[in-house]
Amino acid sequence: MTSPSYPTSPEPQPCAIPPEPFLSHPDRTLAAWAHATLRKHVRATFKYESEVCRDRDPEDLHKMRVGMRRLRSDRLAFDRVILWPSGIDDRTIAKLGRTLGGLRDLDVLLACLREHYRPQMLAVSPDPAKNQVELQQFDAAIAKLQRQRKPALRQVRHLFQTQSYRRVVRRLEQWVTKPRYQPLADQPVDLVIPDLILPAIATLLLHPAWNCDPDLTLLAADDRTAVDRFFDQHGTQLHSLRKQAKRVRYLLETFADCYPAPSTYHTSVEMVRQIQAVLGNFQDNCVLVEFAQAYLADRSGTITLPTFDQILAQQRQTLLSDWRSLRAQFLDAQQRDRLRRSVLTKIIRDSSPALLGEIV
Repeated sequence: MTSPSYPTSPEPQPCAIPPEPFLSHPDRTLAAWAHATLRKHVRATFKYESEVCRDRDPEDLHKMRVGMRRLRSDRLAFDRVILWPSGIDDRTIAKLGRTLGGLRDLDVLLACLREHYRPQMLAVSPDPAKNQVELQQFDAAIAKLQRQRKPALRQVRHLFQTQSYRRVVRRLEQWVTKPRYQPLADQPVDLVIPDLILPAIATLLLHPAWNCDPDLTLLAADDRTAVDRFFDQHGTQLHSLRKQAKRVRYLLETFADCYPAPSTYHTSVEMVRQIQAVLGNFQDNCVLVEFAQAYLADRSGTITLPTFDQILAQQRQTLLSDWRSLRAQFLDAQQRDRLRRSVLTKIIRDSSPALLGEIV
């Protein structure tokens, strides 16, 4: 994809952190682990800035957005370890991530509509003439959505030139070069890891979304109204649960090298990833319904493309079944106990915070 020129914007500067490893505490303290982790994530986030501006590969934006999420996770994980620079808090990093997320979500939605749902519509509809009419409306809606991308990209480019963004980058890079810590940083990492992780797991397991129980009749009968009502009533809570699962997964991955592999700890990472996957599909369906209601519905809110509407309705039935299975799994006492105990398993005593490679 060829990006438009933007001569008034100066070239974004690359991340100023030197490539050589730098550990202020070359031992197994929390300070060493926090420094290695944050150094890796700062580099892996801001190095994509120039390529995101050039807009050649959507994966650059994806990696930078994931990097922002990792930095938010670091802010949570090392809240009592690092003496954080002024203005480097969860709210500030989240605000930067939302601007990147607006463009990324648009790219994902456009790709999903073109590459996944358009072929499905071709395969489902038995009437070629009717199918052609629906596809024309579908393509017109995608074209309208595509026109939102330029302003979203302008917002991202503008973000990189704002004082607030440059301040965050500068202060994080300065901290990596000259780190400062709180007293807890001198503690051995294997002594306190469970205390850092278990509160986040408790928040996950106590989340109110686990109380969202779809009636069995919704799965057995084709009750479209009842299914839609469940999504409308509980969609926000389930999305919140997904975000908490993501936080826990990043937190678990931060300390994964401290545990032997394979182990119950690494199994727990996959368990939490499963929550993300199921609820991610749930959220994707909600976004698609919002798209259909905004671009493919009449004044009464009825979606005017029966084929696309049918695909979304069938998908919701499957998602309800997936959620019911997932819910039963994580309301099981033994499963919850395994998740907690995995964090308490024996930690590798000779592990070191190498943390090499890129985040994905």
